[in-house]
Amino acid sequence: MTNLRKLNVSVLTGRLKAIKPWMAIAVATCLVLLGYYAVIGQRYWKASNHVSGLTDQYYSLSANLNGTPQASKKLDEELNLREKELSKLLGNFNFNSDQIMATLVDIARDNNLVLKSATSGDVSAFTRNQVKYQVIPLNLNLAGELTEVYRFLGQLKEYVPVVSIEGIHITGVESQPVVNLQLSFYVLPERVTKS
Repeated sequence: MTNLRKLNVSVLTGRLKAIKPWMAIAVATCLVLLGYYAVIGQRYWKASNHVSGLTDQYYSLSANLNGTPQASKKLDEELNLREKELSKLLGNFNFNSDQIMATLVDIARDNNLVLKSATSGDVSAFTRNQVKYQVIPLNLNLAGELTEVYRFLGQLKEYVPVVSIEGIHITGVESQPVVNLQLSFYVLPERVTKS
């Protein structure tokens, strides 16, 4: 077995010695050039696909910008619709503490709940996704049936969708339930720009 290995190694060395140095350099150069052009070809193929996508976007934008009055009218209508949606959305956040308190009193009355107390905490700021909100914390004590409290919470979310329920504590479940709600209202959003 060891003789066979020696024979294979000696045959291989003999064949390698038979190869001229310029042949080895030529083969290595060909392999390097083949690899180089394979990489360049792949990059060209990816770039041509990307350029064709950009060309389609260019023609679409060009048609919209230089297009017919109908296309311009369509874009104006879409812009007006988006502005209406934005103003409606911002209307959800446009509450002050007096309006919130009046809404809470009305919803409690509509659901046959007694608003025993309502206290407001210090207004703080909260930033999320580059939007800064004013946060108004409120603590409510409501007396009444639990089904009315659930209805109250559902209506509160309908009338003031920017409320977050931070905590609920219920006492006196067997007799006259009293519910302590910790609420946070996110109002007056402002866009925060990075400096």
